[in-house]
Amino acid sequence: MEPTSKRQRTFLSSDAAETGCHDLALMLTDVEEEPNGTILLWGVGQKQQTVLVVVPDYQPYFYIPCPFKADSDGQSPRDASQQDITRLRQQLNARLSPESHIESLQLCQCSPIMYYRPDAADGTPFLKCNLKTGASVKKASGAVEKLLSTGALAAAGFSWRQRGTQPHEVEVKLLTRFLCDTSLSGGSWLWVCPAKAPLQTPNTTPQHHLQQQQQQGAANSNSDTSIGLFEFVGADS
Repeated sequence: MEPTSKRQRTFLSSDAAETGCHDLALMLTDVEEEPNGTILLWGVGQKQQTVLVVVPDYQPYFYIPCPFKADSDGQSPRDASQQDITRLRQQLNARLSPESHIESLQLCQCSPIMYYRPDAADGTPFLKCNLKTGASVKKASGAVEKLLSTGALAAAGFSWRQRGTQPHEVEVKLLTRFLCDTSLSGGSWLWVCPAKAPLQTPNTTPQHHLQQQQQQGAANSNSDTSIGLFEFVGADS
């Protein structure tokens, strides 16, 4: 899947020195994923100290085709409105197990990478299904597809007959997804600032509260490891 509007990369602006928010800069050396969905970013600071930045709230997601909505007055199906999408999320969550609940549905225009579709050169409407941190994309997407393909939501006026019910990007691993979304890779430079005073810029709204901490017991064995609560500001490679 590729959004028709290219994903914007997040960088720290050149005038960051004037903001006073780049309290910590580090070079990324390793990335780990914990069983609960927490992302660990290991790096080396400007003073050669080992730094661990913890991302506790990254949400996994997948895509489903946006349905058509049929009104009760018998008119032909139309594209779902934002109000319809909100109702759809409620209908889905009422039928899904708590661990597979959808936190939000976001309408986006996307183009599947495989095969050229001349009748939809500008893409087609999809819904981005954001899950809770640590949720299983495979399990949630499978449950959602079953609801869509069996017509469980037909009584509510939702139809996927023209667009199909297959979820997309289900097989993308969480760590791969995170690295793509943040434009991070080995050797990237990260800038973080205290979360109590998050950086706000016209073009960037920080989405992840990063807590810089060390592994258990490291405080006694490595005095060079820094600790603090930080907000993700930017990345560059």
